Amino acid sequence: MNEHAPIYIDFLTGMSTTITGAEFPPANRDECAALNRLRAGCIVQATHFDASGKPVSPSGWSALVARRAAELKVPLIPLGHLGLTHSDEGFLVSRDLNKLQSGAEAQPYLDDASEVVYKLFDLTPAGSLGMKLHFTPSGEGMEMNKVAARLTDTLEKICLLHEMGAHPTEIVGLAETGDFLIVKQPKARRRPYSQGLTTDEYRRWFEDERHEAIGQIKGVECISRGLREKVVISAVDGNPWGIADLHERNIMLDATGRPTIIDALIGPVPSEALRVPAVAESIHRALVWRRTGALPDKDRFDAGDDAEL
Repeated sequence: MNEHAPIYIDFLTGMSTTITGAEFPPANRDECAALNRLRAGCIVQATHFDASGKPVSPSGWSALVARRAAELKVPLIPLGHLGLTHSDEGFLVSRDLNKLQSGAEAQPYLDDASEVVYKLFDLTPAGSLGMKLHFTPSGEGMEMNKVAARLTDTLEKICLLHEMGAHPTEIVGLAETGDFLIVKQPKARRRPYSQGLTTDEYRRWFEDERHEAIGQIKGVECISRGLREKVVISAVDGNPWGIADLHERNIMLDATGRPTIIDALIGPVPSEALRVPAVAESIHRALVWRRTGALPDKDRFDAGDDAEL
């Protein structure tokens, strides 16, 4: 696997990396994006192969993935390099890293020395890769549903959120045993509101910082019938994506003290949604913001005279 100009070496994994601590130089974002796309493409190839028709055990499937990954030069990380072993009950434990609260998708571990968080996604049939968003136009609005995500969806989400401007996230590779996807992020700091929005003051505090974090991804809120929670539109390479699940545990502070989105759910916004004026307006503003770096005012939107749509 030929990687573009590695910047640093991660001494835990032995792999080239763009993330070495809590501080992430803005100049590294494009390099990290390129590394993510390269590794994601190889991982997709390693995990998609013709089945023989015979049942394969989870351990057999993982062995096949590991062998294919090695052939494709996907970075394969011995879990022991992260101090990880399996307990007698089958759970991952680490002698070197601090276990953080698990999310719906991944098990995070903090390396205190480098201030980097490693997240492990369970690729075995018993594991969960979380959810993705599915948008469909409905009457004068747009409905959103959460459906099960596959590995390809999760890899795409990691790449896109990073490219949008969310908290930096790098795809490291696969566990040497083929049963985990490993990614890493700079350490971020939680606010007290992550324990629950128990007061009006905490709610206002959270909403202000979430608004700032959404601005980091050039996200435009989409208010439409059928949407039962906050949804924002952000554009990458001229394509609009809907982002949701922006609750208080997914908004944190980076090393500079700026609010950042550490995780979210995403899904492509279909072209049919342009028939919904409110959605078309949000898409237009997100596209212009990404292209020009300036968010256009709402009252300047004219769907009838917009080549971007």
